Amino acid sequence: MHYYNWNDYLQQMRNHLNTQEKRIQELEKRVLEFEESNKNQTIVEKLEYNFDQLKIERLDGTLHIGLSPEELSSMDPSAVQLPHNPIVPFREKQVDPLIQTLNTYASQELPNRIQQLSQDYQVSVNDHLEKEIIEDIRKQFPSRLDYYKREHQLSGDTLFQTLKQEVDHSLQQFFIQEAERGGNDDEFGGS
Repeated sequence: MHYYNWNDYLQQMRNHLNTQEKRIQELEKRVLEFEESNKNQTIVEKLEYNFDQLKIERLDGTLHIGLSPEELSSMDPSAVQLPHNPIVPFREKQVDPLIQTLNTYASQELPNRIQQLSQDYQVSVNDHLEKEIIEDIRKQFPSRLDYYKREHQLSGDTLFQTLKQEVDHSLQQFFIQEAERGGNDDEFGGS
């Protein structure tokens, strides 16, 4: 048998227990510090991209790769050296008179046509949605105008009437789809 001193054993256990308690306190402190430092961060669990449904009219801004918003806000602006580009004066682009005519049509006739189609297909449309539809149509005028000039050699009143018919047809298709979808819901143009 080995002779073992109980007092020594208890002292060793007490020392070990004290060491473990200090270690637990340090770990708890580190966890609290970590939680505090991560309080303001946004966690995104899952991102799904449907590129077939994406329509980008204009893309601008600055992309900072590898920087978090906190790092960006604390970054010294003088640390970034930007190349010196001379300012080129903006030259106003000549607006096609047909675009002006189409914009007038969009402002004066489209709101009534949208309301008429809204009633015909029993799909409610609020003012905000009506403005979005008209604005989206306006943005497409230049590209559609170029298409018909280039591909069909149309011009003047024939081109204007063709674009009006296309807009009307597109609006009708939109309202048909919304009516089939149940476009009278509050989430679609509700007040």
